[in-house]
Amino acid sequence: MTKISKKAAYPVKIPVRKDYFVGTDSENNGKTVNFEFESTAKLINELNGTPILNYIFRTDSNIDLTVLTEGVFLSAENETTIANISKLYINKNNFHETNMSDLFRFVSVNRESFLMKLRNSSNLSNAVYFRITDATEFESYFILDVAVEMNNASLPELTNFNVYFFDFELSSSDLAITLPEFNKIVTQTGYTSTETTITFNPSWTWLIKNVSYENSASVVKTIAPTSVGKKRIDSFVLNTSGTFQVVTGTETIGSPIQELTPIDTLYVTFCIVGDAGIESVEPIDISELFVLKQESYDFLVSYYDAVIEQVDLNDHRASLNFMGTNTDVKSIALSGEFMRNGKIFTFKNHNATPLTIWHNSGTGNVKLLFPNEENFVLQPKEVIQFSLNYYDTSIPRLEYIGVISNNNTSNYSYNVFKFIQKGFGNTNQTIAESGDIYCGWRNDGLVRYTEASYISGALNNSDNFIPLVQTEI
Repeated sequence: MTKISKKAAYPVKIPVRKDYFVGTDSENNGKTVNFEFESTAKLINELNGTPILNYIFRTDSNIDLTVLTEGVFLSAENETTIANISKLYINKNNFHETNMSDLFRFVSVNRESFLMKLRNSSNLSNAVYFRITDATEFESYFILDVAVEMNNASLPELTNFNVYFFDFELSSSDLAITLPEFNKIVTQTGYTSTETTITFNPSWTWLIKNVSYENSASVVKTIAPTSVGKKRIDSFVLNTSGTFQVVTGTETIGSPIQELTPIDTLYVTFCIVGDAGIESVEPIDISELFVLKQESYDFLVSYYDAVIEQVDLNDHRASLNFMGTNTDVKSIALSGEFMRNGKIFTFKNHNATPLTIWHNSGTGNVKLLFPNEENFVLQPKEVIQFSLNYYDTSIPRLEYIGVISNNNTSNYSYNVFKFIQKGFGNTNQTIAESGDIYCGWRNDGLVRYTEASYISGALNNSDNFIPLVQTEI
């Protein structure tokens, strides 16, 4: 049989949607089958927006991808400006230690048919496309030579230690590569109303065609009453001028009709107006205000200071992954645009040593509170969670979720249970103090304490021990 590498026998062709290629069916004992190119591309696109293709960008000059073998990508010369990037170094294993080799191999071989898309995990509308021009595979990583498609770039810079997503899209000539358009309310901060006015609070944020807007100050809308005996419906929308707009309805003696929402605006709510002014305001529909997936993404905390006065969070991420040499953390610094009542914050200690979380301390605007008002020691590989209390916006705080056990590090006494042997060979059921075993642990969880003393006899595999008392020694 002629080798596939013989291009005279098997000419090179850029694949189209209806083409096929040979592969192995993992669900049918490795049988050789044909795969539809279009279906394979669809499978790749189904991975878009999921954590399976997430990687952390690093600019450390001493990073070695043969040692750090998962979840990292680098640029040549540690370049951070997108327009200047020409080469990327990407681990085969993603941040969750899933091996992505087969996917990268497939895309690399068929690179003429794909564009590689890089998205910012903290703002998924910020993205850039790369065209892969060459690919080299090593034991634990790939080197991709790339050309930037700047005409669609909305991601000008890469940030050290930030998480990014890699996606892949077909680049056939009949497929227009455009960024998706997002039109949604991101943050709503409420309103107040009287018979003649509706005042929208500051700091509403929204997206219209991927462009972000915010009202930095309160917006007051005066609503005129109707003629005697008539009613109308006035709607309120957000527009591209960064403010609220009133869509005034038509007065009628019967049931009023709500006007259509203008183009390039976002509907907020409506009010019913009578001849005495505003009669009622429809509660704001928050069904479209979903919890952002970015909240579950890890914010890597690797400060040089052993004691962290405040962790500076600058986006929606709420999972703090401590993976340096930090010993203490005291507070969080967080902007109001990233706060909401009930938001869950997760602390993960991936340090090699315990991490002390301080109660109601630090320089950040968000304090950490424990019900026993004592500092908490988070052991290596342990995870705890807090709920954000933001009802009083002047004193936001993270409140511990769960029941506090005896975690006080100021007391290093030994809590020890004394066990006495209940007969030899499990035959003598009388409680005879023939041998005592003391076992327990220190309150900080670091020192395990055991000691045994025998008055008489020997211990057998079948011996039965019962707890007698808790004591300190």
